[in-house]
Amino acid sequence: MIRVMIVDDSATMRAFLSSVLSEAPDLEVIAQAQSGVEAVAMVTEHKPDLITMDLMMPEMDGVTAIRRIMEIRPTPILVISGYTETMDLGEVFESMKAGALDVIAKPKDAEDWTSGEWTGSLVERVRTLASTTLKSGS
Repeated sequence: MIRVMIVDDSATMRAFLSSVLSEAPDLEVIAQAQSGVEAVAMVTEHKPDLITMDLMMPEMDGVTAIRRIMEIRPTPILVISGYTETMDLGEVFESMKAGALDVIAKPKDAEDWTSGEWTGSLVERVRTLASTTLKSGS
């Protein structure tokens, strides 16, 4: 069973991701956080196999949270962000430099939200990235 922690300030997005991931028989959503501060505090307690991470959040942004998580408990991180659809991709590149392994764009319209292609891609990326072994200091 792959244990997933979802980090996003949007309750709607957390519920959506939880629903999609929970439908896969080999994935279990074990925790949800609405800010980077919560994610950092929860990672040592819950020990997820993978974290999905938004970038734009209150209290502590996703890039800072990724850096802190990599310092205290290196964990594969999949960024799920709306930044990939904007002209400013700086935050996306910063998240990869901080230790995120992959980035997927948030669904932008109702068709994407229900698209089997998007949800299938998400589940496959979670499975693939969760098998990545990270070492301290990476």
